Amino acid sequence: MKRIVISLAMVLLAFSAHAQTLDDLGKICISVAPVKQKDVPEPAKRVLENKLRQMLSSYGIVDNGIGRRFEMTSAVDVLSKDIVTGAPSRISQKLEITLEIRDAIEKKTYGTTSFQTLGVGLSEEKAFIKAFSSIGKNSIKSLVEDSKDRIIDYYNTHADRMIKDASVAADKGDYDYALYLLSSVPDVCTNYYDKCQDLIVDYYYRKIDAEGEALLREAKALWAEAPDADGAARAAAVLSQIDNMAACQNSVDALLAEIKKKVADDKKKEWEFTLRQYEDQKKREQRDFEFKVKKYNDDKAREQRDFDFSVRQFEEDSALKRAIVDAGKEVAIAYVKGR
Repeated sequence: MKRIVISLAMVLLAFSAHAQTLDDLGKICISVAPVKQKDVPEPAKRVLENKLRQMLSSYGIVDNGIGRRFEMTSAVDVLSKDIVTGAPSRISQKLEITLEIRDAIEKKTYGTTSFQTLGVGLSEEKAFIKAFSSIGKNSIKSLVEDSKDRIIDYYNTHADRMIKDASVAADKGDYDYALYLLSSVPDVCTNYYDKCQDLIVDYYYRKIDAEGEALLREAKALWAEAPDADGAARAAAVLSQIDNMAACQNSVDALLAEIKKKVADDKKKEWEFTLRQYEDQKKREQRDFEFKVKKYNDDKAREQRDFDFSVRQFEEDSALKRAIVDAGKEVAIAYVKGR
């Protein structure tokens, strides 16, 4: 029951600052490779990279910084450069931009396109920026649509292998890698996406249970080594790292009760302060969860007051599953960023 309550609260956290990144993990990801040409000023490079991300997004493609396999590279050639006289004089540049979408791991090209653009500015840097800013999304339409189909084919072909690799990783205790693999499968792969979401829930629970048991053993060892106030403080610090949804939470509570009972009287006040800090932290978490659950329920009540009980029940069950899936995706994000 505790897992269900906290899972529902985690649904609300999906609407926090991480919500967009979590949602993006269900979409096709094409990362924008850094522009490497030395003759393009750094500020202009950033404008081009951001412009390409915006255009990809307009076609339902994301660059969430997590997916590493598929990328869009760019090359910029200056076809002509002229000085426009006047007060003040300006620089006019005609550029040809070549874009490529490829599998960065297998070094396989999925599509290329080239187009021209013009930029005029008070400096060379501003002329580049003007040219990059004026690129329209239709410039990459055919490239994206063709590459998107090939990327979907890739996942439909490889998703079964990714699921098997995730299972092997999970059996070895490498849950972070398993969650990363499963989170990489986009929702357009309908034959595999739902199965991946179910496995994310399973592996996430297994992850927090395994980590919880390891931390519990560490805390017990610290307490056995030093059954005093100092040992109690060290053990409590370890116990506080255990996820609230871990299956060993009852054992955690039992160990805390044992520690509290055995702490020497002369150190009791110091230990109780440590214990209060732990309990206050957990209470704050619970209050935050309860507040967000209430807000979520209030919002849903306003939006769905015309829905009958069976529909609401179905949506609540779906929300619980989405909560654990989002938690698993958080692990996938941390895994990639830590590599």
